[in-house]
Amino acid sequence: MAQQCSLCNDEVDELYLLVKQTTLDLIRADHPEWIEADGGCKKCMDYYNALDGEVEVLTLRTNL
Repeated sequence: MAQQCSLCNDEVDELYLLVKQTTLDLIRADHPEWIEADGGCKKCMDYYNALDGEVEVLTLRTNL
């Protein structure tokens, strides 16, 4: 049964949940109406997880 991603509204077979707080913060910055329990599609979760990784690298570089 297809569901709708709460971030991009695409129809998907499965929704994913996140665990990292920094990734959640990035999503909420772009989608303040987003509810964590609604999850998101793999495409959106991969995007925000990758974005979180980039933020971590930039943070490490500026703290050196």
